[in-house]
Amino acid sequence: MRQRTGDGWEIEVGMNRYLQPDSFCNFNKKNVSGLVFSLIPSESEIKQTMWILFNFVKNNIWFSGSPNKTTDSGVTINLGNGNANSKSILLISMLRCAGIPAIFSAHTVWMDIYSKLIPDYLARFQEKNYLHLRPLVRINRKWVCLEGCAIDEKYLDTLIRKFSLSHPAKGFGFSEDCSLSKLKANFTSWDGESDIYCMQNSITSNLGEIVDAERIISEHTKGGIIKRFIDRTISNKINKIRTTI
Repeated sequence: MRQRTGDGWEIEVGMNRYLQPDSFCNFNKKNVSGLVFSLIPSESEIKQTMWILFNFVKNNIWFSGSPNKTTDSGVTINLGNGNANSKSILLISMLRCAGIPAIFSAHTVWMDIYSKLIPDYLARFQEKNYLHLRPLVRINRKWVCLEGCAIDEKYLDTLIRKFSLSHPAKGFGFSEDCSLSKLKANFTSWDGESDIYCMQNSITSNLGEIVDAERIISEHTKGGIIKRFIDRTISNKINKIRTTI
């Protein structure tokens, strides 16, 4: 972990517990820590560091859908893709590695976030609610939600090309009640200090703040042939959209 002091980088009292590695945020693995230090300039300030890491996870790790397949940060880097939870885990792992306190806000989200990615014959086999982990970062003495790290720009841009700027965004792996162009504009205009959401409108319950996600992932993510098939179907649909000319 990088320990820094300077403008905006003092660690508040009680924040050290949000800087530790764990089984999913395993930045003690070389592929995670090595990547973090290769991305961050040696004299970068906290906001610049957060911005760099957020945008790396958002755009360089592709959104895979696959709601039942959550991976730790080291595996997600190796795969180059991950579901929303995997990308949140990776971002928190990288932030902690850089010396920036980060934590999860755990929720369940309604199945409608995938409504346009699952054919009708499979929809009845879906989970009604999925576990959703939001990454929260500590900046300017407040927690900021960086949920928008889940959606890469290539996916969003190809959705716009395949459908239209005015096409509703909801159902492609996110739940915002706006057009695709509006969602893209929200991401593009992000100021680096405000909350940035992509699943705000499908939250069904609040499970609280989580430091180590292992237990809650185990409790809310179960395996099975049908779930693996649904994951593969969603992932294949996203990849097909992403390769649209």
